[in-house]
Amino acid sequence: MANRGRRAKGDTVAQDFDGFDANPVPMFVFDMETLCIVAANPAAAELYGWPQAEMRGLSVLELRPPGDREKLLAHLRLPAAERPTRGIWVHRHRGGTRMHVEVRAADVAYGGRAARLVVARDVSESELTNARVHLIAQAMSDAAYDCDVLSGDLWFSDGFATNFGFTADTVPTTLDQWAALVHPDERVGVHGSLDAAIAGGASSWVEEYCFQRGDGTYTEVLDRGYIQRDGHGTAARMVGGMIDRRPQRLLSPRLRLFERAVEASTSGILIADAGRPAFPIAYANPAFEHITGYRADEVEGRAFDFLQAFDPQQAGAAVVRDALQAMTDVQVSSQGTRRDGSAFWYEYRITPMRDSDGRVSHLLGVITDTSERQRHAQQLQWRSTHDVLTRLPNRHLILEHLAEVVQRARTDGGRVSVLIVDLDGFKLVNDGLGHAAGDRVLCEIALRLHHMLGPRTLIGRSVGDEFVIIVEGDDDMLAEYVASGVHAALIEPVEGDARACKLTASVGYSHFSKRTRVAPKAC
Repeated sequence: MANRGRRAKGDTVAQDFDGFDANPVPMFVFDMETLCIVAANPAAAELYGWPQAEMRGLSVLELRPPGDREKLLAHLRLPAAERPTRGIWVHRHRGGTRMHVEVRAADVAYGGRAARLVVARDVSESELTNARVHLIAQAMSDAAYDCDVLSGDLWFSDGFATNFGFTADTVPTTLDQWAALVHPDERVGVHGSLDAAIAGGASSWVEEYCFQRGDGTYTEVLDRGYIQRDGHGTAARMVGGMIDRRPQRLLSPRLRLFERAVEASTSGILIADAGRPAFPIAYANPAFEHITGYRADEVEGRAFDFLQAFDPQQAGAAVVRDALQAMTDVQVSSQGTRRDGSAFWYEYRITPMRDSDGRVSHLLGVITDTSERQRHAQQLQWRSTHDVLTRLPNRHLILEHLAEVVQRARTDGGRVSVLIVDLDGFKLVNDGLGHAAGDRVLCEIALRLHHMLGPRTLIGRSVGDEFVIIVEGDDDMLAEYVASGVHAALIEPVEGDARACKLTASVGYSHFSKRTRVAPKAC
């Protein structure tokens, strides 16, 4: 739409002049020499708040705010050929309020003197709307525009100059100037589609084309405009925006690569909106679903720390809350609950994501399932204190426990008994039936001894076929009772491999008491 037709100067004004007093459109005539209003119709008197009789003889300068009167005088001093006949001016109501008035003027003769006929329409509401549109457009980073379809005047937001490399002096201000920047190979087609949209009654227009940037290079743009029409369906205005597609096209392959990497990650990834209360989750990747059992659509919108909210006392929960409040990086190890109620261990790293202005816009959470690692660590810890074969405490745990109970006896004045159980003839079982049968015998004896002992008693395997029993109690005969129980537990033969084994044991014991010391005994 490079050359849209403009209305001929004065033609509409002349039409409006017919039926001056009866015309509902505000009109007045002022003398070019004295600047006094010589005629005003009732609609003009109502617009400006003056009685019709008083408006005649009023200086036209009274219709302008004091600060704008010099502009009007400069306008009237221009040669007639250079003096604009149409524009939007700020006028003044009799009460002092300002209003935006669309003025169309024509030079006429009135009473044999040079005069000027003015047709005035109050467009304050539309100007306020325009100001709001322009303010919103300025606040946006896109290249927004506002086009007067009838006059061809074009306004661009500051985002246009920023995005396309123009200066304030080189930004196109008319449709003709914009058209000259469309690539020559596409200019005719773009103009044709815009003309067709305007003439055909469309409410919007969308086109992609090559556009010349301020540095002379071309870029691909997406242009989307919305067409405003008057009551007769005639296009009067188009508001829209131009988007530079080149950065998007350059970023698209990289963004798709990043997306595939996030989707393929074995770590759970959460992204939350840091600008809203509770930091609602905006994205969860498939690994998060696999680790926690929660589907993405179940967690989107939930609080970022919902895994910790199930158990505020769990390890790391307080650290996470403090980090979210302070918007700082944090990494914790914690135990959470899956959707099915099962527990799992995980490492959680939270990183605030900042925008170009340094403000935290989103939160990134990375969850690594450490359940297997935790189980392995627990197993190693257990193996360091237990006998793998019999699953009883080993020598290290026995000595550690013995130190604790002796210290307790020293403090409380209690009594501790230690019994050593040595199986008689166990070597014959190993030699005769094999080590596998010997292992089964040891496990069976460990189970029998465990069942016969009560609370506050520890049984462990020291070495080979030797077991240790630590008993707390004030009864002087407690060790003898336990020794008798050991012998009773071995009365029944123990199943080895294909044959039963009859075993006995030698039991020795000693006591520790703060009050008395008893020499070791054997039975």
